[in-house]
Amino acid sequence: MDIQKLEQIFKKNLEPYKKDFGFVCFFGSLNLKHDLDLFVSPNKNIKKGYFLKKLISFLEIIKSDLSKEKTRLLVIWHSTYEEEVEYLNTEKNSLIIHISSFPDIQPVPTPNYLPFLKKTEKVLSGDYNSISKIKRTKLDYYYNYLFISNCLFSNYPGKLEEKKVSAKVNYIYKHLTGKKRELNGSSKQQFFDCCDFLDSLAYQNPVK
Repeated sequence: MDIQKLEQIFKKNLEPYKKDFGFVCFFGSLNLKHDLDLFVSPNKNIKKGYFLKKLISFLEIIKSDLSKEKTRLLVIWHSTYEEEVEYLNTEKNSLIIHISSFPDIQPVPTPNYLPFLKKTEKVLSGDYNSISKIKRTKLDYYYNYLFISNCLFSNYPGKLEEKKVSAKVNYIYKHLTGKKRELNGSSKQQFFDCCDFLDSLAYQNPVK
């Protein structure tokens, strides 16, 4: 697997998501032997929970296409979990993708890597200027928390993935409603339900 082949796979599958994703690019060293930096941001009128659900759906397609190339997809949602994801990876022929999105740009982080996004030559979809149009909400802390603590596509053992996802979404429910919920469904469904829950609250009175 080389960067050109990977670029083709991503661009082919991004077509149905162009209205959902504002800017998508590869950036950084593009050294697939280590990991690949991918940035994906929501379009300006897209709710963040809805965006996260679309991002998961998109990654499922990428995972399927990579498997046809005998490559396994491994996602690092935040550098905090990089070592454990790599430790849990037992297959040699894996593509490790470090995903960045709205938690990494609002507020502007230190160090600030927005200049790297602006000058990347590997734009897959959209426009860099769309980043500045992402709308903020009063629940951004919880959206960021949900994104950063996600472990789908990270090759966690099944029971650990279930435990972690349920703990993280119930943290959000408890802080916003005062109590935890009885959770049902797969880890993915629990994640999706939490996305819908946040959207139902955040966009009643969005930050202007």
